[in-house]
Amino acid sequence: VYLWEVENTLRRKNLWKKREKTIYRGYEKFLLLRAGYTHDIGKFAECEEYLQLAHKFTPDNVEIMQNILVVQIKQNDFNGALRTVDILEPYLKPGEANILRQDIIRRMKLHSHNMKE
Repeated sequence: VYLWEVENTLRRKNLWKKREKTIYRGYEKFLLLRAGYTHDIGKFAECEEYLQLAHKFTPDNVEIMQNILVVQIKQNDFNGALRTVDILEPYLKPGEANILRQDIIRRMKLHSHNMKE
């Protein structure tokens, strides 16, 4: 799948018919497989790109957003992780978002402290 093809397909998303929606679910599955592979070999930035693209195909898939959050934390992208928690908040149980934010902030401080040494 070429990136231009994926982007062009996403641009026409509001015009998809029922049949096309079924066909384009294959893109999401392909992108998730690529994300899993790149995660396994430690290419977290590339993994996040695939996850972000897959999320564009199915924005209601909370699991993809949770995986994006995990990859952002592995990359020490704490600001991105906090933004992702904001997006996830409506899907979480009461209080879970605050626990996640506190954990991310704790990791941010620890990372900052380790960078100074």
